[in-house]
Parts: sequence; structure tokens; C-alpha cells
Amino acid sequence: MKCCEPLQILSLKLLFLTLLASTLWGDIVLRDVALQKSTLKLGDVAKIVDINRNRANYLASLRIDEVYLADGILSRDEIKRVLQKNFIDASKIKIVGSRVKLQAKAKMINKDTILQAIERFVYSRYKNVAIEKISLHFQAIPLQSGMYRVNIKPTSESFHHIYLDISIYDGSKLAKKLKATLYVQRFIDAAIAARSIRKGEIIDASYIQPKRVRLASSSQLYLTPAQVIGAVAKRDIKQNQVIKRYMVEPDYDVKRRKSVKIIYQKGAIRIELLGLALQNGKVGDIIRVKNLSSNKVLRCKVVSSGVVQYLY
Repeated sequence: MKCCEPLQILSLKLLFLTLLASTLWGDIVLRDVALQKSTLKLGDVAKIVDINRNRANYLASLRIDEVYLADGILSRDEIKRVLQKNFIDASKIKIVGSRVKLQAKAKMINKDTILQAIERFVYSRYKNVAIEKISLHFQAIPLQSGMYRVNIKPTSESFHHIYLDISIYDGSKLAKKLKATLYVQRFIDAAIAARSIRKGEIIDASYIQPKRVRLASSSQLYLTPAQVIGAVAKRDIKQNQVIKRYMVEPDYDVKRRKSVKIIYQKGAIRIELLGLALQNGKVGDIIRVKNLSSNKVLRCKVVSSGVVQYLY
């Protein structure tokens, strides 16, 4: 009986969430807040209005992901995404206000504070980036209101750099505008062969494992596991070898330089002929095929493995 308890608890929780999503109706009134802790919940940035206390408490307890806080603004759409992530139909809840401004308390703001804000912003927005250096010219400034907000926006980027515009607000007043240049390293969760793979094998999930690899340039041809699964090995791949683009190709339904069946279909008339594929293609692709009877090149649609249909 004890082994079933976790399943029962999970089932009850799912039932509660289902009922909550289908019946929830209330208001979320957004309000500007002073940041006093790193982890925020919906109740910290909004007043929850609901006649049902349990529902109101549940809404107030929803955690706000750090990615939404990085720019100092929490928008109405980001609030909706928090609700949707927790299986709540946002259309059943009225959100009052368009956004929340997140401000921190301080008498003075210094360079270290801005650098920390930049790091939080970058690591919340860029999954596979590591900061090597931040170039920022800034001297500490006093705050008149005792409240500040740092708004960061990326302007452009290259492989080795990310460029940012930074706005510092003293209360509601713009106090300073800055530019920062970030020198970064980029990584990829590359696919590594978990076992030896022979040429011609179709690669499934058990053949590979992910490994975090630093990229030296944008031209490096590493692939993620999702890009490799279902592909065909074009050459033998050794165990623990990083899989690159030239080592695999999609498992095409029609392969270049291979024979195909061409279907001519017009009304009740159907003719089948032999052709030669001039391009690779998967179902739905439009490719060029040579009719071996007339040597004419035709535009055809791939309809199944080894079969194409002539497009009039």
C-alpha cells in the first residue's frame, strides 16, 4: 500500500491543478516593487484579488523565473507565461496594469552593482555563453530617491562579443545611459558517439550522449543531439568522437543518384515511370528528377520512400 502513496499524492495534485485551471477567476493587480530578495513570487509584485482564499494563495505562491526579471521590467505577457507554465488559463484572469517596474534600494549605485546586473541579464538570456570580460566605463553616482532600476538591452552581437545599452533610473527619472561591450566564449551541447557507429547506420538516441564543447569560431560544425537523432552516418564514427555535420546526413526518403518511381496523375489517368533523383529529398520536398524514358528533367514532390509525383 505504501508504494502507491506517491502516485496517489501526484494524482491529487494533478486533479487540483486541473480544477484550478478550469475554474479560476480573479484579478491580478500589478504594482511596482522594491527588490529585497533574489527570488520573487507573484504575490510580491501583484495584489491577488479572488473570493477563494486557497486560489489566491496559490497564485501568490507562483515563482517568477529570473529570466523575466533581468531587464528590470515584468510585463503583462511575462505574467501570462508564468500562469501558463503552471497550467492556469490566463484568459480567465484579469490582469490590471501593463507592467511592473522592479527597483532596488540604495543610497549610491556603483560599478560592481552594474556588472552584477549585466551578468544576471546575460546568463538568464544566453544559455551557452560564458563572460570573459566586461568593458564598462562608469563611476559611482548618488541616488536622490534611494530607489534604482537597471534596464539592459542588447543592441548587436558577434561571435566573440555582445553589445549592450544600459539605462539607470533613479526612481522614475533616467539618471544615466551607458554602453557595455562583453567579450564572451560560446559553447554547444554537442553530440558525442556513445558507441562506434558504422557508415549507413541510422542514429538513434542510444547511440549518442551530450557533451558541453567550447566553440572556437562560428564555422565549427558541431551538432546537437536533436540534430543527430534520425540521421544516417556518412562514414564510420568512433566511440567518444564529437559528431560534426560532414559525418551525417538526413535519412532522406529519396536519395540523389538513386532510382525512383515517378507517378503521373491527372484525373482518372495514372502512369508510373522510372526516374533518377537529381537531389535528396524527404516527404513533402520538391526536387528535380530525370525521366529515364525521355531524359527530361521534371519537378516532382516526394510522396513516400523512393516515390515522387510529377507536378504539372
